[in-house]
Amino acid sequence: HSLRERKYLEDALVVITSDHGEALGEHGRYSHVNGVREPSIRIPCILLSFGHQPPALAVSAAASQVDIAPTVLATLDMPIPSVWQGQPLHGARQSRITYVQQNYETGIVDARDSPAVWKYWVEADTGKEFAFDLNKDPVEMDNLLEKKGRPEFQVPPDRRLREWRLLTRKIRSVAGGQ
Repeated sequence: HSLRERKYLEDALVVITSDHGEALGEHGRYSHVNGVREPSIRIPCILLSFGHQPPALAVSAAASQVDIAPTVLATLDMPIPSVWQGQPLHGARQSRITYVQQNYETGIVDARDSPAVWKYWVEADTGKEFAFDLNKDPVEMDNLLEKKGRPEFQVPPDRRLREWRLLTRKIRSVAGGQ
């Protein structure tokens, strides 16, 4: 209320976000530095605009923290530096792979096979692999790699699985082998 009284909100963009999600008992996990499950990597990103109507944001399961700064600049009609990797969350977005890593879990979110949004990761200490279609299973209950051969489960195409394995090996090698 005092910001409005001081007229700070007459022409402002307020951004509320965080650097990580928080597990609150999902999959038996608590805290925020415990893996790549959705509760740990999903972050809030709220933009409140005062004084003008910004363009609508497009919801994307493959958005990343690197997309926040370009979104802010695009909302303010400012140029986005060409060296930035992120994409504004406005309008049509290029589908892509987003990388995820925490502790011994390394993987990707792959939004290239619309409408499926695949999430794949591997536990480096055990070698166990996980794959989910986040549109059908946003809470990651059914590891599709354990469901192969069951007709009610659409599993990732073998070509994608091979590609994901290569990509996660590269990520782990860059991150020091974890």
